[in-house]
Amino acid sequence: MNSTSSALPASGVASETANQAARPKLLNQARIVLRSRYYSQRMESGYLKWLKRFVLFHNKHHPAEIAETEVNPFRSNRFRTRIDFLRRRLMQSAQWTSSFTLVKIGDVNVAAFAMAVILLVLVASSAWAQRTAKVGGTVPYHSGNLLKNPDASSGSTAPWSSSLNWTINTGPATLGAFSIDSCDQSPWFLQLRGMQVTCSSCAWSNTPSSLVQTIDVSAYSNLIHAYSTYFEYGGDAFAEGVKVSGNGCPPMAYQTSTGYKATYRLDFYDKYGNNIGFDISGNIFPAPPPCLFASTPPQHICGYRRTVGALPNKTRSVRFTAAITDVTTVCCNYMTTSQFKNGFDNLWLDFIYLGAQTAHRGFHKGSAPRGAVKVKATRNRRR
Repeated sequence: MNSTSSALPASGVASETANQAARPKLLNQARIVLRSRYYSQRMESGYLKWLKRFVLFHNKHHPAEIAETEVNPFRSNRFRTRIDFLRRRLMQSAQWTSSFTLVKIGDVNVAAFAMAVILLVLVASSAWAQRTAKVGGTVPYHSGNLLKNPDASSGSTAPWSSSLNWTINTGPATLGAFSIDSCDQSPWFLQLRGMQVTCSSCAWSNTPSSLVQTIDVSAYSNLIHAYSTYFEYGGDAFAEGVKVSGNGCPPMAYQTSTGYKATYRLDFYDKYGNNIGFDISGNIFPAPPPCLFASTPPQHICGYRRTVGALPNKTRSVRFTAAITDVTTVCCNYMTTSQFKNGFDNLWLDFIYLGAQTAHRGFHKGSAPRGAVKVKATRNRRR
């Protein structure tokens, strides 16, 4: 009996030893799982590095032999503050949470391996996200127009804020022999203004008449942080102006002239409301003429678009501004009065990111973004 009973454990030990010899080593097991999920080589090396550190910290004990309570000393010894930060971040974002689904590798303790994974992200979460999320991201996804009431179709100027009073106009707006109208004969935003100038050899400009709208893009913060992202913005712009009185230096009739400047601008803000970057189109109209030439004829710019990339990672909201500045140029010290009519229509702000060949809720596939300029960063930000 005794010999039989002693033979059974020996057989069990031999069988268990054979199974351990046939089973891949810990790092190889981790490598197999990571590659089955098609992670990049740099990401794989990072996972393995932290798994090694975890094992070495516990005197080379296998993670399966480590109790979950023993994970805490490793965590508190090195990165307690960063772990707390990551925990809050994971709770705030469902997308990040789903990215860190716990993996069981053979009989490795799940909590131990998950801790090694979390520590990797803590050390360089920004760089890690940039490396991994961009892999294979080549399909442009568009949010569509983020602006509310971009084409005056609601019959009012809400929710636009403006520097001067704007109205909704339907059909052409005439001024003397000139006329402006929307590109598609739909309702559009109209602003009326006039100016009086007395000066010598000067170009006098009014305060820009602008339409402003701030858009919350915090829902896209993870995409901005991890993907190649862009904003495409612009719209239709119209302007006309005439000199009502004043002839400059007689007898030269063209020594007083009128002109216009139209710009689109995006300002980027973080969650604290600090301006962290901006982009501006510059004047999309022809440059206002000098006083020795005739006035600029009415201008119609339809379907203008500008693309900006390299968005600040901390962007949480953007402010869109469409502005027209009217200009009267006078060569001599004469009183000159000018009148103007300005307009905008079909204003546009589209968020774009390059993702994988899969369906994304809330986005639609579209054409690739045009050649993008880089957002200009602002300095001296306060928190």
